[in-house]
Amino acid sequence: KKWRIIGYESVTFYASPYNSCKQTFAYVAGSFQNKNSCQYVEDPRLRNQDFGDWHLKEAPEKMAEFKKQAERVGKFYYRWPEGESATDVYDRTSSFMETLYRKWKQTDRPDNYVIITHSIVIQTFLMRWFHWDVETFNRLRKFKNGQLAVMEKQPNGSYKLVTPLPCKPPVPDGVKFLANNPQRSESKTKPKPGNEAKSMYSLE
Repeated sequence: KKWRIIGYESVTFYASPYNSCKQTFAYVAGSFQNKNSCQYVEDPRLRNQDFGDWHLKEAPEKMAEFKKQAERVGKFYYRWPEGESATDVYDRTSSFMETLYRKWKQTDRPDNYVIITHSIVIQTFLMRWFHWDVETFNRLRKFKNGQLAVMEKQPNGSYKLVTPLPCKPPVPDGVKFLANNPQRSESKTKPKPGNEAKSMYSLE
């Protein structure tokens, strides 16, 4: 499916170092007829949220208690014991985006970027890119395995998410439609002129 979207244009793959993401890259890259147009970069900042090692010394029943705490605090701010909060993932994602911005300044930048990562990273990436608030983040639902999030460059230089977003209404800025809601919303985020890729893709 991704080859049908990108065609023969150049592409750089950024992937989480987790084995599942490496395997996904091997599968996806195999569909490209021109392997020379594909570049692969493994970036540990794209790893999944660290939920800690509490399960090694706590009873399994603790999970229900931690989930209740997360509901009270909010999934964006709740930090798992000895692990990360979504805010930590947000910071990692922001650092990764700075790398993308620097890449866009290069004259030999690719036409497309594909990010093979995890649901929480995709969510924080979109939150950071479109400047969504915490309330919007908390309305996001988990991306399913293999689900695409495709951002396409618009005529006005902005980007829009053109694939269904798993999210409770209303539609956030920059999103064409929700998974179960045909409402539309225009993107208000514009990258620096001349420094953009044609498309960016995230894959859970």
